[in-house]
Amino acid sequence: MADSPNPLQAGLTWLDARLGFVSWLREVLATPMPGRARLGRVSAAVVVGAFALQALTGFGLANYYAPGTTSAWASVAHVEDAVLLGSFLRGLHVYGASLIVVLLLLYLVERAWRLDFGGRLGWWLALGLVPLISAFSLTGYLLPWDQRGYWSTQVSTSLAGATPFVGPAAQRVVQGGTELGQLTLTRAYSAHTILLPLLLCGLFMLYLRVWRREAKVSPPEESEPYWPRFAARDGIALLIGVGVVALLAGGVGGHLEAPADPEVDFAPRPEWYFMALRQLLEYAPEPIGSHVLPGVAFFVWAGLPWLGEKRRLLARILVTCTLGLWVVLLGIGFWADHTSPRFQKLLVSSAERATLARRLARDGVPPEGAAEQVRNHPPVRGAQLFAQECARCHSLQGLPLEGPHLKGYLSTEWLAGVIKEPRHPSYFGQTKIDDMEPLAEDALGDLPSMSVFVRSLDPSVKGLDPAEVAKGRKAYFEQGCGACHSIKPRVEELGPNLYGYGSPTWLREFLENPGADHLYCETNEMPRYNELPSADLDALVVYLRMLDGDPYPPDVASVTSQR
Repeated sequence: MADSPNPLQAGLTWLDARLGFVSWLREVLATPMPGRARLGRVSAAVVVGAFALQALTGFGLANYYAPGTTSAWASVAHVEDAVLLGSFLRGLHVYGASLIVVLLLLYLVERAWRLDFGGRLGWWLALGLVPLISAFSLTGYLLPWDQRGYWSTQVSTSLAGATPFVGPAAQRVVQGGTELGQLTLTRAYSAHTILLPLLLCGLFMLYLRVWRREAKVSPPEESEPYWPRFAARDGIALLIGVGVVALLAGGVGGHLEAPADPEVDFAPRPEWYFMALRQLLEYAPEPIGSHVLPGVAFFVWAGLPWLGEKRRLLARILVTCTLGLWVVLLGIGFWADHTSPRFQKLLVSSAERATLARRLARDGVPPEGAAEQVRNHPPVRGAQLFAQECARCHSLQGLPLEGPHLKGYLSTEWLAGVIKEPRHPSYFGQTKIDDMEPLAEDALGDLPSMSVFVRSLDPSVKGLDPAEVAKGRKAYFEQGCGACHSIKPRVEELGPNLYGYGSPTWLREFLENPGADHLYCETNEMPRYNELPSADLDALVVYLRMLDGDPYPPDVASVTSQR
């Protein structure tokens, strides 16, 4: 009985009969390669393999991606936090992009250094990958619609708009209007997943055709077929590169900033391989730094085949100078960021906002989007309201303004300062409240326990030492504080009633009517905030209660449940 045909062999036979696939593949693998198959040399096949990794991981990510300004970030966060191995998959895609840049750079530098250009067309096609990869990167890092992608795209489209003659029109086409929005994201997604891959496939096919033709026309003197030694070398090199990418993906993961929000301060930084161009713009204005000098460098590399063997030294000098300048600018750019206090501070605040956004997104993202969800989160909204409504009179840095500074507000240290010296400029010294006497010298030893007692008037505070509270209560009445500041509900005395002082109820009543009879009466100079929406008042209360650094639950539910 005859053996049944091998399915793989049968499939290849069918493809060969219909398309000549097997014959074509054999011809490709038999293409003569110059020199020996050394591991230190990078070929175009390794770059193609890196692109294949991007195609596979990109397909996996596309199954979860939702290209909308209110849904894109949430879909990427879902991949990172909820999909099995989703963070690893995205990490492979993120660091795989850098792998392509590194491999292409090594490939081009090696060929330029050896003056191994073959025909000019093949070299130019290889150089054509540079703008193509740049386009992949520019469209790709916008897709998460996070702060980094949004602001980096804002910069890159502005640079495109500075192109002489065609700049403004090109910027409008890319953006889909006068500013970044839904059309920008849609066009970036379609370009990244359809247009650019088609161009890349066409470029690869054309390059393969030219490479094979040049190898047949002028085969190297010392050569051997691509298969098996060169193929094995490229396979090993690709495995090493993918292994490094996998380690980064598993150990570091793909970075995701907070959702894009034009109202939030952010220091945009491009991908690392564009940092040299960003640093160049520090020294050369547009369009010289953004278009002229990079264009000159590109055309210098494109013209290297014309130098030939007789000008090998000149070619190597040009390669070394352009590559060295790129490395130097790259290093300066990273060093400048590393030593910039403002940038480092923004990094910390951006990381905190990104962490908050991810935590909130785990419970679901509302239809208006993750940016709005973060913006309306009580501590974030409260900080914004404080800056708008309160910062003119109340400093958070301990500096005297028109009203008391609120640095560490409600902490025992802040309370001790008020009790000890209420008329100090940092407290009530610049207000009409001037009838509270400083604490007597002989009572300064009781100051810490008195501040603990006042803090204990907020029933939500936990963890205070009962002995200290009792000691502070005794000193509070012994020093006559109770004669002016009652600790019973709604009792009117000479000074503000401290019943529940610092609690959500007390703060809410204070914000709605600080001049109430049981609060500051006629000495009040603070406006009423009773016209603010209830949610905004709750957010402001949450923010005020967080200024002392104690871990209060930063949510409206905990506030509204106590008032």
